[in-house]
Order: sequence, then structure tokens, then C-alpha cells
Amino acid sequence: MTGKWNLGLDTLRVQNADEDNWLSDGDEVYMVVIAFRSKLGVPGSTQTWTNPWASYDWAKHVKQGAVRHVPDNIGRVGFDNVTKFGFSEFSAARKPGADPQLKPEVLGIVSLAFESDSTSWSAMSGIINKAAPAVKAELEKIVANDMTPLDQLTAQQLTDKLKGSANTIKDAITPSVMAKIGLFLSSGSDPDDLIDYGINWYTNLDPDLVLCFQGMKEAKDSHDSGQPRPADQSRAGIIARAGMHPLDPGTFQNPYDKSGVAYLVDGSLRVG
Repeated sequence: MTGKWNLGLDTLRVQNADEDNWLSDGDEVYMVVIAFRSKLGVPGSTQTWTNPWASYDWAKHVKQGAVRHVPDNIGRVGFDNVTKFGFSEFSAARKPGADPQLKPEVLGIVSLAFESDSTSWSAMSGIINKAAPAVKAELEKIVANDMTPLDQLTAQQLTDKLKGSANTIKDAITPSVMAKIGLFLSSGSDPDDLIDYGINWYTNLDPDLVLCFQGMKEAKDSHDSGQPRPADQSRAGIIARAGMHPLDPGTFQNPYDKSGVAYLVDGSLRVG
């Protein structure tokens, strides 16, 4: 089944502001959201783009306890034509002569929280514009260029590979993007503060497929070890233990913390 999925940031909660004393009028917060998607083993499939971000009118003069809605054009991204990778797709992709585009996909967002001081929007644009290509380069290397044929992978090996690729994204993107931004900000006299970043990723695996694969793994582990399966055998519990982040509507929270400054942002994944 192919459809559109909508992912993003919804609500900013200021837990501890940077400029929150009697001499200041609060923080000016802005968020940069970089979307990404990449197919496992399909070179050239990686896409990245950056939402509009150069405004803090929606989060101006915020102090501890403030709650603000993140505008959709800043915080949310849409992923069109996402095909859920379920039992039939897994079976078809393993057959000789299968469509080379029929592969699992990793998609998500990198979000950066800034507190504005005196850096101009034009100066910030110069460095923010370098972030998306850095994300794309790492994804292309980690995910798209992984050429292990699916017919050589068991169900568990496939899920392990996808999960490993997505986790590696965090380790790879962080230094490449942060280095570019941090180097620029360190050169200013009163630069904007990069408070923190978040990465939210999902795979296009059908939750039922993840449930089946993880159930099989836990049954085997229990048989081999002689130990009982985990106590929580609910659908949600089993899927959560898989760590695969399948496409399933839900919510999340991202903390953005730096030297006592703390923002919490609620986000969600929706259909359509």
C-alpha cells in the first residue's frame, strides 16, 4: 500500500530559558528541520530538503513554562508515495529479477534548535544550506550504497541491517553537520546558540511484519536460552523491542539541552 506520511514537530515547551532573568525579555527560538529518505541498496535514492526556518516570531520572548505551537511550514514534512514494506513486498523483493526499486526505506528528520542572538539570517543561511548536503552524503554512503542482495538476508538479518543503518545515521550525521555549524558559530562575537539537535527516523516496514519478525526472534531466543519470553507480549511491546520504528501513527518528544538551557518539543507521525 502506497500513501503519504506526515512527520514533524508540533509544540515547543520551554523548561529552562537562556535569557530568563529580570534584565532580559526571554529567548527567541527558531527550529531548522531537515527531511531525509533513502532506500537500502539503491544508489542515488537519497533525498534531503530543508523547511523554511528563518523566523522566531512564533517563539519570541519565551521564558520558563512557555508553550508555543511550531508552525507546520517550519516543523512538519510530508513524504509522498511511501510504500509499506510488508510480507508480500519482502517475498517479492527476494525473487530473481525483482524490481531493484522494491527495497526497504529509511526516512525521517534532523532538527536543530537555536536561540537567536545577533547572527543575521543571511549569515545563518550560508551555514544551514550546507547541512542538508552533509546529511545526504552520509545517508547515501550508509544506506543507499549497501548492496547486500535481499535474497541473501534472513528476516532477522534484514531488520538488523536496517536498524544498524539508521543508528549509524545518528553517529555519522552528528559530527558532519555539527562541525559545519559549530565552526561558523564559533567565529562570531555574539553568535546564535545551537542548543541541541534531534534525529527522528522510521522505516517503511509494515508493523505486522516487524511484529512477526520480532516474535520469531524472541521465540528462538527463549528456546535457545531456556529463559521465558519478555513479560510484555502486547503488540506495542513486541514492536517497541524490535527497535525498527515502523510506520505507525504516534507521538514522540525531543529534548534539546545545553548548559542549563532546556527545550522539550512534542512531535508526531501521521497518515496523510
